[in-house]
Amino acid sequence: MVGGEGAFYQAVLKVVSDGELYRIKQVSLNKLMHTLTPRAKNVIASKERNIGIITIAICCKSSRHEHASSAPKPLKVSHQQLFKAMMEDNMLPGARGKVPRTYEVDKERHSESYVAAVRGYNHKDAQAISMDKSKDSFKIRASAPLLQEFAMSIQPGENFKYTIVEMERYRNDPFWKTLRWLLFILFWLLWSFMFVVAILIVIFSPGCTPRVVPNWWENAIIYQIWTPSFQDSDASGVGDFIGLSNRLENLRRLGVQAVWLNPFLYSDDFNDAVQDHLTVDPKLGINDDAYKLVDAVHDKEMKIVVSLPVSITSKNHLWYRQSSQASLEQYSNFSDYYHWRKAAEDSPFMSKHKNASYMHYKNRPDWPILNWQSASVRDNMFKIISFWIDKGIDGFYFSGIEYLARMKSASEADWSRIMDIIRDIRNHVDTYVERNPVFKTKIVLFATRDNAREEEKKELVLSGLNLVINYELGSIGKDNQICHRTEDNVAECIHEILTELVHFHSTDNISAMWEFGNPQLSRIASRVKSQQQAELLTMLQLLLPGTSSIYYGDEIGMMDLPNEKLVPVQRGAMQWDDSVNAGFSSAISTNIPVHPAFAHNNWARQYNSQRSQLKTFQKMARLRKRDETISSGRTIIGQLINSTFTITKYVKNENISAGNTYLGAFNFGRTDIALPIEGLDTVKNKELHQAMVVASSSNADQYYYHQMVDISSGTVTISSEQGVIFKLSF
Repeated sequence: MVGGEGAFYQAVLKVVSDGELYRIKQVSLNKLMHTLTPRAKNVIASKERNIGIITIAICCKSSRHEHASSAPKPLKVSHQQLFKAMMEDNMLPGARGKVPRTYEVDKERHSESYVAAVRGYNHKDAQAISMDKSKDSFKIRASAPLLQEFAMSIQPGENFKYTIVEMERYRNDPFWKTLRWLLFILFWLLWSFMFVVAILIVIFSPGCTPRVVPNWWENAIIYQIWTPSFQDSDASGVGDFIGLSNRLENLRRLGVQAVWLNPFLYSDDFNDAVQDHLTVDPKLGINDDAYKLVDAVHDKEMKIVVSLPVSITSKNHLWYRQSSQASLEQYSNFSDYYHWRKAAEDSPFMSKHKNASYMHYKNRPDWPILNWQSASVRDNMFKIISFWIDKGIDGFYFSGIEYLARMKSASEADWSRIMDIIRDIRNHVDTYVERNPVFKTKIVLFATRDNAREEEKKELVLSGLNLVINYELGSIGKDNQICHRTEDNVAECIHEILTELVHFHSTDNISAMWEFGNPQLSRIASRVKSQQQAELLTMLQLLLPGTSSIYYGDEIGMMDLPNEKLVPVQRGAMQWDDSVNAGFSSAISTNIPVHPAFAHNNWARQYNSQRSQLKTFQKMARLRKRDETISSGRTIIGQLINSTFTITKYVKNENISAGNTYLGAFNFGRTDIALPIEGLDTVKNKELHQAMVVASSSNADQYYYHQMVDISSGTVTISSEQGVIFKLSF
């Protein structure tokens, strides 16, 4: 070997396998060059490019005492085995499967034979390693016994551009070092920049419109109960809280989402003349019964709201009794709880008390008006509201808001000050709920303002009310003077009112609340003189957007009590079944009359029937809960054609209809009609095929649930006093 007998130095070994370069060993190139023959040096220093296969040949010279043995058969070694062996502890492959350490020999002192003996290296087995690129192995062939020189042959390939010497020179060159560092830094700067840009794109790029979860009341069906007439539990002849609790499961199965109790507080005679704001009416139960009722409602996953008179009290209220004696020192702090004036002439709004006069509800001297300008009144009313929120009440209906503030003459409401008061109540409620994490729901506040224009309703909502009831539907009836005075005026009247109200709520983004009946109105079935048309109106109501208030009994078409003078005709006992007193009470005689038609028109009979007004109500309630298109989608009122019109429901995003499209067709007339639907805005330029029946009135025998109806002709046939809800397919 050049450089001395037995001299041995590590070389740079590289294995190219399947296009990958594995660096196995590396020593100083200068040290290597000193030991190589001129031929090997020329090979390394050559300008050959694209090294494909590197073959390291360890050539040997036979000793004069040794004879070259024949080469053994090739040994196949896997890539992984060879790589591991050559990487371990700075070693090269050796004979007998061993991996001896590399060494340097002092040629002045030791021979190759001596070194071989010391190191345990059999010079007969000295290897010439030939590493050829193959599919899955390297071949190792035995050669002459003694190492003499390195010879490196380089065959052209396609993987490298420079020789080893050139690459070594470039690797240490200051210019290329600097360039590599600059490129390295530039790479990470660019990567960081792109990473930041990607984050900014994600943050600021417009995404999908987030789904807004409505407040619980915005799409709810609220069931308004006249508590004394709903269910008697103790045979007293009057409904009570315990009886109401026993009927909650009926309401839940029906699809009701909230109950509205009226009356609730202790009053003179189930009216707004409250005697104690912190006590329930003893004829309905005790406070503990009310608390248990609240819990029972919540256990059914429903909400409970109550009527809260905020403007008037009874003359038997402690506040009034003390205020009327404010001349006494111990009651002087109550002098401003009511509107007192020097003696004045009696009027519908003013009455005398001793040598003074007080303001009261119109023509009701027993209903004195609270003075909300008094700080004491406000503080006490706020405490009352907080008290019932603590007990679990989810909302309040404020009755008589027009009496929260009056003009000097007392004959007119001061709406500017009324809105200020409502705003203060709203602020108190929101602040109180926010400060108490135990409350998991928002509190709904709503009221009615009779004869209010759309703009006035909007002002009330902006001042703090969540909902203002659309009183206009209470005017629907036969031969009334509100709408058209014709025989078929129900269709014309409801169509006229709905067209205006739906437009108002959709353009001003004001939540709607609809009701056809309440404790002060004649029942809807009696007003329109038809249970079939009353059923159509209830179907129609549940198709409208927003909140629906259903007066108890309207879901089964209850009518006014006939020839009744002791109680208001719309407050008859709830008709539960055909047993004694319609299942309302087990008392021998009741204070609440029962309608004589209860035997064939009751809740149990309709619930057990395959087709009934109650079953139609249930289907509509479930449809509202299942698909928000019904309760919150866009609403289009179609043209009135022979007492028949349509209501279309759909969801529209970015001027594109999305989701399901529903079509409600209602015929209030006496003849069948083929109602055209192809001209509707939502189905223009669309090919109509079939529609599925999702609900129909109880008398629509030609339609059944989930029936597929061919509407390719562009019309649907609706019989007299029938209504059908279709889900359209395009």
